[in-house]
Amino acid sequence: MSVFTNTIIITIMLVASVYGLTLHKGLDYFPKANNQIFNTPAVFGLLIMLNGMYGSPALVEKPSIFKDIASNKIAKAFILYLISYAAARDFEDAIFLLILFLAVTQLFRTKEERQKHPYIL
Repeated sequence: MSVFTNTIIITIMLVASVYGLTLHKGLDYFPKANNQIFNTPAVFGLLIMLNGMYGSPALVEKPSIFKDIASNKIAKAFILYLISYAAARDFEDAIFLLILFLAVTQLFRTKEERQKHPYIL
């Protein structure tokens, strides 16, 4: 049994991520990386294209290598992080948003769905 099937653990994750977003208040832990590397048009454009590839299956037919990569749990987490970064445009806020999204997703699953997907991804 996974800890992610427990509603109490999921609720704690949810509250902790909302608390982190609230407490964080835009404090920039990595200002150089945020401003000079990640917030460039090339990186942001790539993130939006990845979102289009993984978010809308009808838009683009994915190459088989991307299907293989997407079956890896670490790659799934990284892709979700990239999408949350595209939404937040802040390195730290994206982490909190990712945890919030995963907690809400698991919280709304039924018991049967939690048994089928015990590790969120």
